[in-house]
Amino acid sequence: LYTMTDPGTEAMQIVGALSLIILVFAGLVIYSIYYVSVITDVQEIGKLKALGASKQQIKRLFLIEGMRISVFAIPPGLLIGYVLPVLLLPRVMHMAIENSMTATPVKAIHMFSLPLMLLVAAAVFLLVILSLCKPVKMAMKISPIEAIRYQESSGFRSTRKGYKNIN
Repeated sequence: LYTMTDPGTEAMQIVGALSLIILVFAGLVIYSIYYVSVITDVQEIGKLKALGASKQQIKRLFLIEGMRISVFAIPPGLLIGYVLPVLLLPRVMHMAIENSMTATPVKAIHMFSLPLMLLVAAAVFLLVILSLCKPVKMAMKISPIEAIRYQESSGFRSTRKGYKNIN
């Protein structure tokens, strides 16, 4: 609300800093998800390489997966981020006016900004691409031989017990 009603430079700096912090943490979440994905799919990536997949094809595989998820997730996220304040802000303002003696009614605030939404969508796409860089590099470095030797640690794998005490 404060930023929509003639914000000052300090308010804009605070909002910008908070936005950058949110982007950094979102990037870390995306990075960690794909990092774990590469680690758990070492054998599958190795099989693809053994079948003749190039490094660029592995890279394209991960980037297309990230972009496909982004295409389906960004529009609903933007819609929810726009609709919730439109629905909840009038109620919050009405409650604030009822409970405060000094509050004055605020005119209708138009919160929709197409350039801002396009900027947010572009920032999220860029964030996804940047977050995929290291996991993609890791996936491109996996060799088929390394993938065949690699075995995930599983808790229920049994160890050989037999014939230790033969005399």
